[in-house]
Amino acid sequence: MACLGKIQWRKVPVYFLAQYLGCFVGSFIIWAIYYDALFEHDGGIRITDPAHINATAGIFASYPQHYLSWSNGLVDQIFATSFLLIGILALTDERNTAPPKGVVPILVGLLVTAIGLSYGYNCGYPINPARDLGPRIFTSIAGWGLAPFNFRSHGWFWIPVVGPHLGALLGVAIYQLFIGNQWPALQRTGIELQVVRKGGANDEYELVKSSHLRHGDVTVPVSLSTKDGQRLLEVR
Repeated sequence: MACLGKIQWRKVPVYFLAQYLGCFVGSFIIWAIYYDALFEHDGGIRITDPAHINATAGIFASYPQHYLSWSNGLVDQIFATSFLLIGILALTDERNTAPPKGVVPILVGLLVTAIGLSYGYNCGYPINPARDLGPRIFTSIAGWGLAPFNFRSHGWFWIPVVGPHLGALLGVAIYQLFIGNQWPALQRTGIELQVVRKGGANDEYELVKSSHLRHGDVTVPVSLSTKDGQRLLEVR
C-alpha cells in the first residue's frame, strides 16, 4: 500500500510492529489456553519436526512437507501472497466495482480461506511474515528452544518471511500493470467554492459556488488536508 501511495511510509514501521506484536500475543493466548492439552499430547517435550507424531510447533508457525525444497517453498510463498494482494487491491480499488466497505473484511477473509484451501498443502500458506515470524519467536521462548529457527539447518525459517514480501510486491506490480494503470484519467471540474460566514450565535458557515456569492457575504479562509490528516476542512 505504501508503494502505491495509499499510506504514508512513516506509518509502515507502526503497521509492522502492530502485526508482529499481535501475532506474538495471539500465540501466547493459544499456548496459555491449551497448555494442559499440549502437555497431555507431548508430555512437556516440545518437538518441532513435523515428521514426528508428537510435534506441536506447527500449531503456531509454518513448517514444510518432507518433500518440499526451499526453492519450491519460496516460489509457493511468492505466488500465494501475490494472489492475496491482487485480490485485496481489487476489493479496495474504488475505481473498480468495489463492494461496500463493511463487507470488505469478510471478503478478504474468504479470499484467505480460498488461498489456504488451494495452496496450503505444501507448507500451510503463511502468506504474511508476521503470521509466521511472530509465533516462531514465541515458540523459541516458550519451550521449543532454537529448533524453530534451526529446522533444516536454518534453511526454512526465512522463507515465510522473505517470500511474502516479494510476493506482495509482485502482486502490486501485476495489479497496477493490468488494472490500476488502465483506468482513464480522472476529469476535474473547474467549480470554485468559497466558505461564507452565515453569522449568528453559533458561528455557522456554508460552502457556496463563487459565482453565487451575494453582496455583503463575508468569505472565510480555509485550509484543506487529505484524509490521512483526518481533517478535510478547517476554518481559520
